[in-house]
Amino acid sequence: MRHFFPSQSLRTALTALAVTGALSIGCSDDETPEKKCGGVERDGQCFKLCDEAKCAESNLCFKTEERPEGFCALQCTDAAGCPIGYKCDPGHETLSGESGLGFCQSLGLASDGALGTTCTGDAQCDTGHGFACLGGKCTTPCAAIGDACPTGYECVGNPSPSAGGAKGMCAEIKVPVVDKQYGTPCPSGKDDACDTASGFSCVGPVGEGYCTKKDGCASDDQCPTGYWCGTLRTAIDDKNIDFAKRPRACVKRTWCTPCETDIDCSLQLGAVCAADTNGEKFCSMPCVLGGNSCIIGAECVDSGGGKGVCRPDVGVCHEATPKGCSPCRNDADCGDNAICAGGAVGYKPGMNWCLTPCGEENGNSPSAATHSAFLISTIL
Repeated sequence: MRHFFPSQSLRTALTALAVTGALSIGCSDDETPEKKCGGVERDGQCFKLCDEAKCAESNLCFKTEERPEGFCALQCTDAAGCPIGYKCDPGHETLSGESGLGFCQSLGLASDGALGTTCTGDAQCDTGHGFACLGGKCTTPCAAIGDACPTGYECVGNPSPSAGGAKGMCAEIKVPVVDKQYGTPCPSGKDDACDTASGFSCVGPVGEGYCTKKDGCASDDQCPTGYWCGTLRTAIDDKNIDFAKRPRACVKRTWCTPCETDIDCSLQLGAVCAADTNGEKFCSMPCVLGGNSCIIGAECVDSGGGKGVCRPDVGVCHEATPKGCSPCRNDADCGDNAICAGGAVGYKPGMNWCLTPCGEENGNSPSAATHSAFLISTIL
């Protein structure tokens, strides 16, 4: 038998055909394996399903029409259960099937609309957490000195309250009120209740004294809320006054002292800030028109809208050009060599009046007979 042996070139050709055939038999170009999304397809992309085990504590996997794959969010029932800058968005479903639940959603506000954020309207503040735009800052409203404010803040007057709006707002504390300093009671009249090492001493009549700092201010804005920069009287001894020494000090706002807002006067319960006949504002008390509830020396007048306030019956609390018996708030209102005496010396007990003391030697010191009346209080 004769055997056929193909030439080397033929064997190479046959081998190439066999290989080509094997490759063509395996799969065609249009049968590439399809990739599958293991989560949720959205907007042409594949998103993994939310995994609650990977969420922060107290978070659940919520889903919405926009995000069917789910996302981690804090469950809530109202804004109080959310961080500042977030609201509670109710009525949603979780991936586990729970429905009707709320989650915390960002308000998208600059600085979260939190305390101290610069603003021009309430819409820029987190109102859900009680913040409002007052004085150009997001803060909380208040009604009187001593009302609760965030740490480091105090209740001050709202410079531009709207009708029916907040009278006060929480603002950063300018002058801290700490123990043994401004306002600490010293009813005995002695300095031992005050921080003498820091320059504080006791002022005011026995039984009503409190601590303040002589030469401690040059203007009202250097004083705590509820105080103004008044003057103190300096006694040389029990018979003589040093008219050359009238140290400025932060003293409590009381009847007839200057103010800008009701809050300025609110160390005295119910006090309001009213205007005199010159338009200058002073601390007063509300009253019933036609009634007789004002102190002697004051009358009840309409401050607008039928609201009565007590105003000195002479129209003002002090005069630009003082003379004898001019109304006054402190000695500085009466000029040189004169004092602002309490009403017990004058003819209207509810008011203070300028008097010129007379003395046995120089005419500048009150006599012993009148000195006790003139120094009823060292704060005038």
